[in-house]
Amino acid sequence: MLGVAALVWAGARHLPRTPVPAAQYGFAWRDVAAGTGVYAGVLLGVQILAGVVTAPWPLTVLYGALAVATAMWAVGRRQAVARSRAVAFVLGAGLAQAAVTVLVVGALTGDTVRAVTGAVITMAYLAALVGIRASQLRLGLRMALDSQADFDVVGEGATAHRRWR
Repeated sequence: MLGVAALVWAGARHLPRTPVPAAQYGFAWRDVAAGTGVYAGVLLGVQILAGVVTAPWPLTVLYGALAVATAMWAVGRRQAVARSRAVAFVLGAGLAQAAVTVLVVGALTGDTVRAVTGAVITMAYLAALVGIRASQLRLGLRMALDSQADFDVVGEGATAHRRWR
């Protein structure tokens, strides 16, 4: 796996660009879903191949390398990303780990401590995501109100229009 990590690192240096943090705000639940999907595709896929299916190790390593390379390719296609959207992506991956590997595995194996811990961590991730979403909505409303304050309404009725101050 260390050799694969070195190859992935070398490949990342040759990507066309890496996304730069954008000065804009933004949040989308699809970013959370994308983080969840990447977690499921990369980590759960490797765990299932290694533990459940017991595939030969070269196949497992190849799958992991291809999954990571595909994720890097997808990230490299973006020119810029808002910090809140990057955080939503990472929280989506963490949410998947808390929900699947801790909560579900704890419930299936009858491990009460693991199941309760998974439930608490899942709720913490969801609370963080809802908090980020609320702060982004407040920021968007504040920006909209600030842009409205820069105009004067001139005229009345159908002839009314806005003019820069």
